[in-house]
Amino acid sequence: MANEFYALLGRMRYITRWGLMRNTFSENIAEHSYQTAVLAHALALIR
Repeated sequence: MANEFYALLGRMRYITRWGLMRNTFSENIAEHSYQTAVLAHALALIR
């Protein structure tokens, strides 16, 4: 099970994110996941 998780993490940079709004640049799900984690961490620090 752990090997599947790390395999998925490794493939995330190759999967293009499909946004609901029009974007000027494409983003992969690895970048989006990182930005979401940073935002969640910042919100947790505010609390």
